[in-house]
Parts: sequence; C-alpha cells; structure tokens
Amino acid sequence: MEKVFIQKIFQITERILRRDMADDVALRELKAHLKKAEQMNFQQYEVEVLNTLGILYSMQEDVLQAKEYWMEALEKVKHIDEPDLSVKLLNNLSSLLLDMWAVEEAIEYAERGLSIVQQHQMKTLTTLYIYGTITACHMALGRYKQAEEVYKIFWVIAHETTLHRYSRYEYAQIITTIHETRVQLDIVARDDAAFQSNIKTLASFVEQMNRNDFSDSLLIQGLYYALIVHNDESAARIWELNLLQRHPEGLRLTQLLPLTNFLFYNQQLTWAKKYAQQILDYGEDAFVPPAIIARAQEIVGA
Repeated sequence: MEKVFIQKIFQITERILRRDMADDVALRELKAHLKKAEQMNFQQYEVEVLNTLGILYSMQEDVLQAKEYWMEALEKVKHIDEPDLSVKLLNNLSSLLLDMWAVEEAIEYAERGLSIVQQHQMKTLTTLYIYGTITACHMALGRYKQAEEVYKIFWVIAHETTLHRYSRYEYAQIITTIHETRVQLDIVARDDAAFQSNIKTLASFVEQMNRNDFSDSLLIQGLYYALIVHNDESAARIWELNLLQRHPEGLRLTQLLPLTNFLFYNQQLTWAKKYAQQILDYGEDAFVPPAIIARAQEIVGA
C-alpha cells in the first residue's frame, strides 16, 4: 500500500514536467499528499512530496521557494536509507543553484551526489541526471574540455541505465538535454559537419518531447551556430527574432543567463553584453539572485 502513495507522486511529477497539469491543481494535490504523509509518519513519501513541490516551484522560476522545499527534503532524507532519493535531491539542488549562479555550491552538491552514485554503483535514472548536471556546471564555466569528458561517461552509463520507478518521459528529458549539450560542444569546436548531424538528432527529440523550453532551445542553438561558427550576425538576428516572437514579453531569466555566458566564453562579447543588460533590466521588476546580477554587471563592464 505504501508504494501506491509514492507512485502517485511520481505520476504527478511527470504531469508537472509534461506541463499538462495546472499549477494550482498540482499544488493542491501535493499539499494534500504532504498532510497525509505526515499523518502516516511515512518519511520517504513525505520527502518525495517535498521534492515534487520543489520541482513545481522551480518550473515557475520561484527559486527561493524551490530551494526551501529541497533543503527541507534533503535534511529529512538523512534519516532514511534511500540513496537514489538522496541523489535526486542533490541533483535538483545543484541544478537550481547553477541557475542562481551559485556555481561553487552547485558543484559541491553535484559531487556529493556523484559520491553516492559511485559508493552504491548506481545505474538508475538519477545517475544520468547527476552526470548531466555536472556537465552543465562545466559548460556554465566555459570548461568545455571537462564537459566533453563527463559527456562521454554519461553516454556509457545511458546504455546501462534502469528506469526503476521513473518514466520513459523522464529518461527522454535528460537524453534531450544532453543532446543539446552535444550540439553546443560541436559549436565550440566549430565542427560544422558534426553540428549538422547532431542538430537533426536534437530536433527529433525536441519534437517528441513537445515542450516549449526545448523548442526554444533549437532556436538558441541556431543563434549560437550563426554567431560562433559563421560570424553571421544577420542570421543570428533572424534566430533571435523567431525566439522573441515566442516570448513577446521578453526571454526568461533561465534563458538569459546561459545565453550571456555561452556567448561570452565564445568571444561574442557584444551579444553577451546585450543579454547581460537584459538580465539587469529584468531585475528591475522581478527578483533576480544577487550572484546573477553581479555576473551580468561583470560582463556588461567587460
């Protein structure tokens, strides 16, 4: 019976990731599950609910609320023997901290997750996620050689991964994300042939995922490719226009920071400064973590 409750949380998580469950409905259901978990004194169930609440708020870009739920869950998971759940929380926190530009802290949590994976010789889906997040940390810092090395390890593990209680959709999500990384590494290497092949693979996964953020990613890769591989600003502006047509109110913070950093590290300073300034403008009307503001100011002043 207890497994039924946890499976229900997994189902809600997938629906949140698919964007086919309204936020208010998800929040109401999760709050009810949290109350039930506390009444049952079933800690694993409670931690899974807290984790999914973190996912819900992170997808709303409410980073402070997401972090609060994940920190609470990480404290509670210490009292139960569930290494896979521990790795999942450490990965989610690491990814969130990276989005907040708390990079050193993000790496610390990712390495803690990797240590658990290695200790238990894990091959569950969470193993792929923690390697994906470590790769993302290297990419965010412009450490492309290290990212390439971790990327290769990721693909070896991907062929040995067991889904456990997770869904094929969650597996496809991390595979799509790592294909996005592959395309960006091709751009960094100025490898036109590899890019043309791998962007087609990424596009096929994006179509299957049917999610706006992944569709945006294809446009962003096109912008990167035009600027970095061909130094074609006219083509880049077309990719940018297509992206802005999807976001008439402006790009999201989670898009602006990677754009700024990737272009900065690949010698596109004018474009990097433009997106860094948009981060500063964004911060005039909404909360932006101070570290991101400092990073944007650093690049604008470069």
